[in-house]
Amino acid sequence: MRARLARQACEPCRRRKIRCDAQRPGCGHCQASDVPCEYSSQRRKRGPKPRSLLATDGESTLPIVPESPSQPIGTRQQAQSPTDDSPAFSSLSSADRLTHPTQVPSPVETFHSLADVSTPGIALAYEPHDRAQQVHQNLATTLEGLMRPLEETINACIDKCMLSLFPTLPIFHPATLKQNSRLLLRSSQHLFEATVDSTRPHVMREFAHLTALFAAVSCRRTQSPEVGRNEALTTAFLAATRGMMACCEDWDIGRADSSSLVIRVCQSTALHHLGKTRSSWLLLGEALRLAMDMRLFDERSYLGLDSLESKLRRNIWGMLCTSDMSASVLNNRPLSYHEIYLDDVETAPVELRNDFSLLTGELGPFDSQYEMKLYEGFYMCQKLWKTATNMLLNMTILSRTRKASDFEISFQDASHLGIMQSYVDFCGILDSLPDWLHNPDNHNAGGEEATVYQRRAFWNQRADIVVTFHCLRLTLLQRAIQKDLCSLLGLTDHPDMLALQKVEIASNLASAATNMPFEALQANGEPLVEKLRRAGVSLLEITHQNWRSELYLSADNKNVVHLLNGEFSHPTNGSSPIRLLRNLHYKPSCRFISGVKPSLALTFHPLTTPYTHYTMSIGQLVEYSNPIVPGFNPDPSIVFVDGIFYLATSSFHVFPGLPIYASRDLKRWTHIGNAVNRPEQLDLSKGSMVKVPLDTGHFMIGAGGLFAPTIRYHNGKFYIICTNFGEFKEPFEVQNFIISCTDIWAGNWSDPVNVDFKGIDPSLYFEDDGRVYFQGCFMIYRTKQPTCTIKQFEIDVETGKHLTEEREIWGGHAQYDTEGPHIYKIGKWYYLLVAEGGTFEHHMLCISRSENIWGPYEDYEQNPIMTADGTGEYIQNIGHGELFQDGEGHWWVVGLGVRNENEGEPLGKDNFVAPLGRESFLAPVEWPEGGWPKVFQPKIKFSARPVKTAEGLPELVAPANVDNLYIRTPDLSKYKVPQGRTSPITLYPSITNLSAPTETSTFLGRRQLSLNASSTASLEISSLENGIEAGLTLYKDHLRHVSLNFESTSKMVTCRLTNLEKDNKLLGEMVVGAEAQRVEFKIQADPKKWTFSARTVSEAESKAAQWVELGAVEAWKMVAREMTGPLFGVFAHTSQEREAAPVHFKDFVT
Repeated sequence: MRARLARQACEPCRRRKIRCDAQRPGCGHCQASDVPCEYSSQRRKRGPKPRSLLATDGESTLPIVPESPSQPIGTRQQAQSPTDDSPAFSSLSSADRLTHPTQVPSPVETFHSLADVSTPGIALAYEPHDRAQQVHQNLATTLEGLMRPLEETINACIDKCMLSLFPTLPIFHPATLKQNSRLLLRSSQHLFEATVDSTRPHVMREFAHLTALFAAVSCRRTQSPEVGRNEALTTAFLAATRGMMACCEDWDIGRADSSSLVIRVCQSTALHHLGKTRSSWLLLGEALRLAMDMRLFDERSYLGLDSLESKLRRNIWGMLCTSDMSASVLNNRPLSYHEIYLDDVETAPVELRNDFSLLTGELGPFDSQYEMKLYEGFYMCQKLWKTATNMLLNMTILSRTRKASDFEISFQDASHLGIMQSYVDFCGILDSLPDWLHNPDNHNAGGEEATVYQRRAFWNQRADIVVTFHCLRLTLLQRAIQKDLCSLLGLTDHPDMLALQKVEIASNLASAATNMPFEALQANGEPLVEKLRRAGVSLLEITHQNWRSELYLSADNKNVVHLLNGEFSHPTNGSSPIRLLRNLHYKPSCRFISGVKPSLALTFHPLTTPYTHYTMSIGQLVEYSNPIVPGFNPDPSIVFVDGIFYLATSSFHVFPGLPIYASRDLKRWTHIGNAVNRPEQLDLSKGSMVKVPLDTGHFMIGAGGLFAPTIRYHNGKFYIICTNFGEFKEPFEVQNFIISCTDIWAGNWSDPVNVDFKGIDPSLYFEDDGRVYFQGCFMIYRTKQPTCTIKQFEIDVETGKHLTEEREIWGGHAQYDTEGPHIYKIGKWYYLLVAEGGTFEHHMLCISRSENIWGPYEDYEQNPIMTADGTGEYIQNIGHGELFQDGEGHWWVVGLGVRNENEGEPLGKDNFVAPLGRESFLAPVEWPEGGWPKVFQPKIKFSARPVKTAEGLPELVAPANVDNLYIRTPDLSKYKVPQGRTSPITLYPSITNLSAPTETSTFLGRRQLSLNASSTASLEISSLENGIEAGLTLYKDHLRHVSLNFESTSKMVTCRLTNLEKDNKLLGEMVVGAEAQRVEFKIQADPKKWTFSARTVSEAESKAAQWVELGAVEAWKMVAREMTGPLFGVFAHTSQEREAAPVHFKDFVT
C-alpha cells in the first residue's frame, strides 16, 4: 500500500516536536509563541524513517562511530567531540555576534546550539566526564559573550534568587548556593576532567542544581529593557543544567535528594517560560514521581536526615503538590498526586514549621522574623490550591455520582454541605492575610534598606496569592457551571447572572493586578500571566455571547472592553495586567475559543519604555501615611511657597472657617490658622443642612456654608476663593468671594471681595502675562444631569469684576456633576482638572487639555485618572483634588476620600460606613513631559521619594485654640476660653439648642481626628440654675447628634439621640445624687460605634464613681452620603428667656 504524504509541518513545530496545524502563513502554535513560522522542509512519506535520518529534525547531527575494541577510547572521543568550528557550536563561536546587548541570539538558536551536547542521540559518542567538561566550557563562553563579567552575572543571579525566587519558592539554601557558585567559573573546569575521582557526580549535580536555579530566575523578568539578554541567560542556563544532568542522571536517580527535585522543578519552570508547556509538565511529573518514590508524604522518610535536608525536602514537597494542583486546575492535566491515592494516611502534611532556618547566618536585609513571615505566605498559597483542588475533585465526584444515580442535589447532604462550607472558607482566605501581606508598604523592618527589600519580597508573595485567589474563584465558578452545581456556591443558574458573576470576579482580578507594583507581577512570571489570561478569555466569551445585550453594557461599565482591547490603564499603585502582558511580550492566541470576534482578540504589543512602580524606584524611599489631614477636612486645595506646603479645606457650617494646614515634608501637618476667623468677616448663620434625594436612588445630607476653597499664591500674596452657600431654598443664596493676605502665619485675611457667579467651586489661574482667569462650576439644574458645566472668565482679583464674558470651556468626561475645576499650564498645554460623578461612590478625577486657555479641551481617553468606584479599596469616594509639585518638581495629588469601615452592618449595601466623613488624602503622580498624569491610588501607607527640606528648621507650631469650633456665626460674648486645651471653659447658655437649623447655639467643639478616639469633660453642677441643660455631645449637624445632658431641673444625666430616623430619643439615664459636685462625661469612639458614659464626683468621696454606660450608637446610624464629619463638643442651653448664669467646664479633652 502506497504511503501517503504527511501534511507539512513548520520548522518551529518540527523542532519542538509538537503537532502543527499547518495553517498559512502562520500556524497556531507559532502565533501563540510569537515566533516566525517557516515551511522550508520537504514533505516526507509517513512511516519509519531510514536509519540515516534517525537524528532529530532541526538539530545538528554528529556521526555515531561504531564501537570497536581495536579503537582506543581516547580516539573515539576525539573523533566525536564537537569543536568550536563544528556546526553544533557555530552560533556560539562568533563572538562578534554578542558584542552588543541587543545582538543576542534568539532563544531557539541559543537553546539548540547549547543543548546539542545533551541530545540523547549524541550522548553515546561521549564519555560523561568529557560531556560535562564541554557543558561547563560552553556555558562560560556564552555568559562571557553577554558583555558582562562572569562574576557579575553570577552575583546578579544570586541576588535575584533571593529577592524574586525565595519568597515564593523557598527551596534552596542561600549559603550553599553562594558556595557552589564558584563551579560556574572557568577556574573550576578541572573539577569536571576525567582524572577527577568519584566525587565528580556530586559536582555535576551541584552544577546542574545551580544552573537550574539560575535558569528559573532568569526567566522572571525585571524592569530592565534588555529582554533579549534575559532570554539568552535563560536558554544558556537551561541548556547547561539539562546537559549536565544527562551526564549523571542515572547516578542522581539512584541517590536522589532535595537537589534532584529542585533541578527538575527549575528546569520545568524555565521550559514553561520558553513556551514548552508540555515538556514542562512532563518534567514536573517526573519530579513528583521521584518525590513519591522518596515517600516525602510519609513522616518516616525524614527520619535520620539532617535539619537542612529535611527542611528543603518538606518545602519542595509542598511546592510540587501545589504545581501538580495548578496544572490540574488551570490546564486540565490529570492530577498526579492526592492523598486519596495513598493506601496509608498522609503523615507529612504541608504545614508551617519553625524547625530550621534557611537564612541562618545570612548577611543583608534579613531579621529573625523575615523567613517565618515568608513561610506564612508560602503555605497560605498552598492552602489556596489545596482547598480549591479538593472542591473541584468533590464536584467531579458528585457530578458523576449524580449522573449515575440520577438524583437531585439536597442541601442537607453532608458532602454538599461540605462543598458549600469549603467555598465559604475559601472566599474568606484573603481576610486572614497577615499585616505584611495585606499591605506590604506598612511593613517596617527597622532599617531603611531592610524595609525596602522585605517589602518587595512581600509584594512578590502578595501578587502570587491575590491573583491566584481570584483566578481560582473564577475557575470554581466555571466548573460549577459546567457541572450544573451552581447552587452549591449559593448562585442562581440564570445565564446572565452567572455571566455577571464572572465579570465581577474578572474585574476584581484586574483591579487587584493594577494595584500591585509592576515588579511584583513580573517576578511571578509566566504562571501569573496565565492566570490573568484566563480571566481575559472568560471575559471574551461573555462579551461575544452577549454582544448585543444589556449584559455587555454592564461589562463595558466595568472597563471590560478596555481590558480586552489593551486600553485598560487605570492609574493606580502598579501596572495594568494588559500592560504587564505587553511588557513581557506574551501574545496568547484565542483561536481555541469558538466564535470569538476577531476585533476582541487578545493581542499585545511591547511597550516602548519600561514601567517602574513608584514605590520601587531606585533611591531612598520614605513612608507616607494617609489621611494627611484626618477628620472633617474635605475638598483640599494646596500651594507650595518657599519650602512649605499650605493646604486649605472646606468647613461648611462651623466657625472659624477654611482651616489651613502647613507641612514641609508632606508627612507632618500642622493646623496654623483659619482663613475665615472673624464673625463679622462672613455671615454663616444660614449654613444649614437638608436631606436631598439623589438620582441614584439614595439621599444625601446637603450642607451649606463654606466649601470647595482654592488657595493660590501670586506676587507675595495668598488668595483663597470659595463659595458660601446659604439655605437650601430657591432661589439659592450663593456667595462666591475672594479673600487674601500677605502673612499667612499672622492670619490677617481680608474681608471678602464678592464675585458675581451663578455657581460653586470657584478657582483662579494666574497667567504669566498678568491676566487672571476664574473657573467655576456653573449650575444648570439641581435635579437632573448634567447638573453643571465648567465656565471661565477673566477677572480682576482686587475687585471681583468680570473683565470678559463667561464662556463654557468643558462639560467634563462623564458630564455628571462636573465640579472642582483647576487649571495648570505645563509647556504649551493648559490642563483642566475636574471632579465628577458626585462626591460619593462614583466620585472621580478627570482631566483634559488644550493649547488655548479658552479651549477646546481634549478629553483624556484614559479618564478617570483617579477613582475608587467599583473597587474594593479601603479609601473610597476619592476625588475633588489638586495636582501640585514639590520643590524638586515631582508631582503629587491631594484629594478627598473616606475610610470605608463597612463590613456588613445594616444598610451596608447602600451606604458606606465612614465614621469620620470626608478627609484629605495624598498620592504620588508621574507626569511625563508632554504627556498625561498617571495618578496612583491613595493608600493608608505607601513609600515614595522623600521631599527634601532644609536642615535645622524649627518645627511648625499650631497657635493656641486654633482648632476650637463653633456652630455657624457665633456670639463670642457667650464664651470665655483661656489659653490651653484643658483650661476651664465658661459658657453662657443660649436659648437655641443643637437641633436649630440656622443661627447658632452655645457650643464649643473640636474635630474627631481618629477612628479610635475619646473625649471627656467635667461639668460643675453645684451652682447651676434650673432650666439648664449642659454636657458633652457628638455633633455632626442639627439633624444628627448624640448628647450626654445634665438636666439641672430633674438632676438627671440623660443620653439622647437625634438622627434621620429619631428625634431626641432617650438611650439611657442616670440619677445624680445631692452630694455630687461635678458630673464627668466620656464619649469613646471606635470604627463601629460611639459609646457614651457618665459618672459623678463629690467632695466626700476620695475618688470618682465608676463610669456608667448610658448608651451606644452604631456608626451606620450616624452616617449618610454626607459632606461633614463628627465633632466632640461641650454645650449649654436654657429654656429661660432671660440671660442665664454661666456654666463651667473643666478638662475638656479631645
